[in-house]
Amino acid sequence: EKRIIVEKDGIEIFSHSLEEKGQKYVAFPFEHNGKTFEGNLEIKDGSVMLHRLPEEIVPLSIHEDMGWISKSYEIIVALPIKLVIKIADDVYNEIDVST
Repeated sequence: EKRIIVEKDGIEIFSHSLEEKGQKYVAFPFEHNGKTFEGNLEIKDGSVMLHRLPEEIVPLSIHEDMGWISKSYEIIVALPIKLVIKIADDVYNEIDVST
């Protein structure tokens, strides 16, 4: 089973199954500089995309331009808040992200 993992500052803050069929939207809360925000994932046919985060914390929408990921070696990174979206599966795969 594949899972979507959301990490903030290298710590897992949210996890959700990655369905292979259908489409759905999933929201997850996260904190940055003492304020709570909401991230929105779109899951479609075994792929996931992170929708635009608030401009006040992520001035450039580079993470949204990354589009869809579906493999364990692909990631979405939202800087400067150090939010990472990745996919975990039964195969061991460690992604080393340095900022």
